[in-house]
Amino acid sequence: MATHLANFIQQLKRLSHNVHLKLSNLFLSLLNYPFYDEEQNMTTEYAILVIILLKTALTIYNENDARLYESFLDRMYNDGKNENKIILYQWWTNFWIIIGIKLQDFACDHIQQFLDYTFTSKNMSLTALLLVSYFKERLFSRENLF
Repeated sequence: MATHLANFIQQLKRLSHNVHLKLSNLFLSLLNYPFYDEEQNMTTEYAILVIILLKTALTIYNENDARLYESFLDRMYNDGKNENKIILYQWWTNFWIIIGIKLQDFACDHIQQFLDYTFTSKNMSLTALLLVSYFKERLFSRENLF
């Protein structure tokens, strides 16, 4: 069912604000479940999340829709950090790479998180996003001075 939903999302290419609200709430609620079952396999809830997550990120085109996912992204980042779940970090990174380049103003609000991730994990996958966000932030700072 998750695969069909992901395919449907991909075909639509754009989702309404209301659908993004429902998906962001679904994603956030899925993080409340255990990541592994008793046999150390990924649970169904996280399988659903990974199937739908990046397809959804591709449908985010404006900051209002992106902001709906903010608490989910923060929670995913913190869970990955606190529970040392590298895969959550990877999903978080991929989501940010997709929406951060399109929505640079939104990404600028999360520079501190990107820096923390980059230096803590010694992972350079967000370097391009950091550079774009940094220069965008600097540009806004200079505009505000005049």
